Amino acid sequence: MDRLETRMGVLETRMGGLETRMDRLETRLDGLDGRLRALEVKVGEMSGKLDILTGQIIGKLPSWWQMPAVMGGMIALFGAMYAIAKRMGLG
Repeated sequence: MDRLETRMGVLETRMGGLETRMDRLETRLDGLDGRLRALEVKVGEMSGKLDILTGQIIGKLPSWWQMPAVMGGMIALFGAMYAIAKRMGLG
């Protein structure tokens, strides 16, 4: 009977140590949870800012027709300048 009580005492001591370790682990995990939530908020903020920046960049890009129109206008301008210079006898 004494051996059984001794073993039970040892078992209770070990269980108490396990509970202490589990409490410490739980405290650490709570801290980690808080940091992860803060990180999640910051990532969400960054994502929102990137969305705004992307929208601004896309809004400033030229349309598909603008470059051909500019090129056509330049060709027409140079052609007109060449024709005027030829008519004036400069070319």
